Parts: sequence; structure tokens; C-alpha cells
Amino acid sequence: VSQSRKIFILGNHEDRLRSYIWEQARAIFGLITLEDLLGIQKGEWEIVPYGKYVRLGKLVVTHGHRTNTNHAAGMLQDYGHSVIYGHMHTFQMHLRVNALGEEQVGICPGWLGDLRQIEYMSRIPQWCHGFATVEIRDDGVFFPQVHKVLNSCTTLDGKYYTKLGKGWNKPKTNGPMFVLENSVCTQDDGK
Repeated sequence: VSQSRKIFILGNHEDRLRSYIWEQARAIFGLITLEDLLGIQKGEWEIVPYGKYVRLGKLVVTHGHRTNTNHAAGMLQDYGHSVIYGHMHTFQMHLRVNALGEEQVGICPGWLGDLRQIEYMSRIPQWCHGFATVEIRDDGVFFPQVHKVLNSCTTLDGKYYTKLGKGWNKPKTNGPMFVLENSVCTQDDGK
């Protein structure tokens, strides 16, 4: 029987908003919450503060903080445990075996944002679109799958999906819908 949890892991951008309210609008600090601003109903999601993590089986899930070239290896070193994170907005994976013979992995699967909305970017970002799904067994062993999104298309469980939205062509199918973060996608039967 599958159990699902809705977990919102706050990142550096959400933390900037908190800092801005504290520094520029201290009178309302505490009166309005980040959950209010994001439209998250109390109790609907577990909120993990920026810099903290949640453990799902033998996997640590966090926003991340590394910004160097070998960030996946660095995150694995920092946590000493398998970790998945998204801070770098790019795909990277690093594997290692510890002294007990246990395999560990650091995974950054990419992001699902819209580069056209990033006004502060002054160079060509090396970011890539992607997401991960993770199956976690009762004993905590986990099986991650990274799904790359290339040219607004991806596959999931052997099915092909393409992004819909402003400026995008509608796929040829009226198949079932699913949501990837802020991207609405539809199943495409490839016809």
C-alpha cells in the first residue's frame, strides 16, 4: 500500500523572501507567513525550512547549498549519506561506496523552472530541465530515476509526455494530464 506525503522543502529563493520581509517590512513579520504567500493551506504540506532536510528511507532530501563544479560529490561528502537536492538546477550524479560496502549517491536531477522568468541571469546558465522519481522500499532502500526534460518532452513509466502552455503546440492526444511542479503536461501516444 502506497503512502504519500506532501513535503515542501524551502530553498534560498523562499529564504530571500523571508529575509526581505524581516528587513523591509518588519511590522508584518509573523503576521503573514510564507505558506500564506505561496497559497499553501496549513496542514496540507510538511514544510522543511531552508538548510534543513527530511529523511525518506535511506535518502536525505534537501534543497542543497553547493555551487561548485562537483556539487554532487560535495553534497555526498557534507551529508555522509545518500542525498538528492536541486539547488544547482543542473543534472549531476556522484556514486561512492563507504567503508561498510554500502553504495551511496548524490543526485541533482535538474529543475522545472522557466528561464524566461529569470531576470537576474546575466550569462547563459548551464541549467537543465529534469526531475526525479524515487521508489522507497519498507527497509529504506531506494531506487531513484532521473527524468530529463529535453525540448519540453520527457518519458515516465514508458510513456511519452510533452509540455503544454503559452507558446507551445498542443500534442496530438487528449490523454490524461499530470503536473510536474509548475509545468502542466499531457500524455502523448506518439501518433
